[in-house]
Amino acid sequence: MVVGLAGSDPLAILRLAALAVLAIAALGACCSYAEKSLTTTIGQQVLHEMRRTLYAQIQRLSLAYRDRQQTGDLISRVTGDIDSVQSFLASGCSARWSAC
Repeated sequence: MVVGLAGSDPLAILRLAALAVLAIAALGACCSYAEKSLTTTIGQQVLHEMRRTLYAQIQRLSLAYRDRQQTGDLISRVTGDIDSVQSFLASGCSARWSAC
């Protein structure tokens, strides 16, 4: 196939090989960018939805529950849990893709 595209000239075969390497590298870079962008966007959307859901749940809590809890304890736990999920997603994605 290479001989059909470049002929039997060694310089033409070398040019074809160099172009193929560049094309593969460019395609790899584009796919890597798209993957990282998509992963980041989906992760942010998941965390945003989680925050919205938790906020709505906190708003539904009764006043009696809020009187029993220390000020800021619930928000502190929610914030800490969301930060833990965010760091898990970030470390899980980076560890997963760095091994490739």
